[in-house]
Amino acid sequence: MAAGFNENLALFEVPIIDAPQITAGNAPSRAQKIVEKHDVIFATTRPTQQRYCLIGEEYAGEVASTGYCVLRAKKDVVLPKWILHWIASNSFKTYVEENQGGAAYPAISDAKVKEFKLPIPCPENPRKSLEIQAEIVRMLDTFTELTAELTAELTARKKQGIRI
Repeated sequence: MAAGFNENLALFEVPIIDAPQITAGNAPSRAQKIVEKHDVIFATTRPTQQRYCLIGEEYAGEVASTGYCVLRAKKDVVLPKWILHWIASNSFKTYVEENQGGAAYPAISDAKVKEFKLPIPCPENPRKSLEIQAEIVRMLDTFTELTAELTAELTARKKQGIRI
C-alpha cells in the first residue's frame, strides 16, 4: 500500500468469513448487540484506527460485541451510508481523538460516539435532505470505487517494476 494512502476509503460492506454460530447459551458476555441490515458498526476500542462497516443482509440478526457501537439510521432523516461516510471522515476522527479515554487501551463510549453531530442537509425538508444525501453518497461511492481501481493498478505496475 502506498505511503499516505487513506485506508478509510474502503467503505463498502465487509464480508465476514468463518463466523462461529453464537446462541444465547454460548454467547460471551460481551456479545450483546443485535445488528440489522444497514446498521453501521464502529469499534470503540482503539477508535482512531477507524474500524467500521455497514452490515449487509447476510448478517442481519447476528450478535455483535459490546466493543462495537451500533449506529442505526432513522431512515426518514438520514441514510445509513451517510452515517458510514461521516464515520470515515477526518471530522469524526478528530472528534474521536478528543473524546477517547485511556492511554494504554484507548476507547470511546457508545454514548460519546452517538453524541457526534452529523451534518444533515436541508433538515427542514426531509425529502430534499434524503435526495441530497443520496446524491452525495453516490458521488463518494464512485470516488471510492475509482480510488480502489487506481490503487490496484498502481500496485500491479509497481510489482511489474514500472516506475510511476
